[in-house]
Amino acid sequence: MTNFFIFFVEFLFGYNINIGGQISIGEIIIFIWFLTKYKEIHQSKFFQVLSKMYFFLIMAQVLSECFVSNGLNNSIRGILVSIFSLLHLTFLCFYIQKSYKCIPYILIAKGISIFIFAEIDDLNIQNMIGGEESGFVKMQLAPMIGFLLTTLSIYLKKQMNSILFLAAGMLMIVMGARSGGMFLAVTGVLGYFMTAEKKLPQQTLLAYSIIILCTIYALYVLYVNEVLSGNITSGNNHQIRSLSNPYNPFELLVRGRSEFFVGITAFFDKFLFGHGAWAMDTTRKYWTLLVKLHGEVYSGQGTPWMPVHSVILGWGVYNGILAFIAGMRIFIMFCKMAIKALKTSAHSPYIYCLAYSFLNFLWNGLFSPPSHFRLTLPVYMVIIYFCYNQMKRYKRTKKYKR
Repeated sequence: MTNFFIFFVEFLFGYNINIGGQISIGEIIIFIWFLTKYKEIHQSKFFQVLSKMYFFLIMAQVLSECFVSNGLNNSIRGILVSIFSLLHLTFLCFYIQKSYKCIPYILIAKGISIFIFAEIDDLNIQNMIGGEESGFVKMQLAPMIGFLLTTLSIYLKKQMNSILFLAAGMLMIVMGARSGGMFLAVTGVLGYFMTAEKKLPQQTLLAYSIIILCTIYALYVLYVNEVLSGNITSGNNHQIRSLSNPYNPFELLVRGRSEFFVGITAFFDKFLFGHGAWAMDTTRKYWTLLVKLHGEVYSGQGTPWMPVHSVILGWGVYNGILAFIAGMRIFIMFCKMAIKALKTSAHSPYIYCLAYSFLNFLWNGLFSPPSHFRLTLPVYMVIIYFCYNQMKRYKRTKKYKR
């Protein structure tokens, strides 16, 4: 019954209502749940650690908003992102500590929720196969397939997992989801080598790493050639065609994730307290820079929101250096957990879940909107937390459980 409750809550994270800002039904349920379970939750040592780290982040945000508030509504919205991130993560950790068997329910719920609540009224399946629906493929299809494959990976053999992740990754890239497809493909490769029967010597591992990197770049060159020749068509391929050197993947990163680089400028412009949550780019400085990185000229019409497309930089852009440091403490803690778990979890049935979650945790933290801190990051964080704890238990018992 508990697993179905978790499934139900995670599923309803996809259904939003507007009460002065977007909030999901799942978040409302978690808030009520937290109030009823607080005494039991507070006894958890991990929650005590988390709550302290989140407390510093929230206090830094409150301090910033006192100096540079963009209105009470925006200030509250910014602070609530961190509060609901803590509640969401606490909810998942609470039940995973009781039973690891809820993990497939969390993953499946996320995958189904993305599909059910996707805006697909005008979706043309033929166009999607041909690469003309890249928005749907990037935002809905690739994440849905990722969550469903990570669920299957718990029960399938490593060779089958590697094949499925690689095949799905290549397909998503061709259909227009470059980053989503890359994570799937890299998870397949990483998972295969992480589950190798024999531990590879460092020199052999280095040689394999060089070969893999060269192979990835060769595939990238092949992909660019196919795009330029018109054999692959997807909605975001104009980015590749507009590059001065399309064979330079770093130039593509700057073009495709230009908000991140604009965010760095915005952060340093108001380093101490930031611009405030959901700040407006009243001078149009940052949108002018953003459009320039796209190789275009800003028309100057309207007063758009500050172009913040990064959870990590969002802390600094919105609320300054103290919020950035507090947020990075949380981010780094989970990165350390993931790296330690990856090093010693070769025989874990959750190794593909861990690899996929860690890759998405890094990418979404760097290049996704601040709202991901409360929506998707807690799911990846709890998988990392679980695998880290499982690794520690394995050292004691020398046995992994599905």
